[in-house]
Amino acid sequence: MKKQSKRWTAAEAGKVLDRTDRAKSDNSYAESQGINGQRLSWWRKRLGRPRRAGVKRAKGAARKFVEVRAKPAALTITLEVLLANGRQVRVSDQVDPEVLSRIADALEKQC
Repeated sequence: MKKQSKRWTAAEAGKVLDRTDRAKSDNSYAESQGINGQRLSWWRKRLGRPRRAGVKRAKGAARKFVEVRAKPAALTITLEVLLANGRQVRVSDQVDPEVLSRIADALEKQC
């Protein structure tokens, strides 16, 4: 563990807090940097810096969970149609058969 440095100024503490890894706890980050975790917590409180950027909750406020339902992914199949003249047409299975028939007829009539 690194030796504790001199006292921090508010500006120095702010720079350290800016660099903290948001995915780690203050204690985990402090340990990786050789800093006392309580030091980070003390400065975070003193400077009024929330633990996570953009997250501000009133003291004692409960977390709210919201149900999220995802739509199942639409499965589409690609069909390959081989025409009499040797041409291939690739279409989605969502294509209207009437439209596909007209496209196939038009392609068959071309040279």
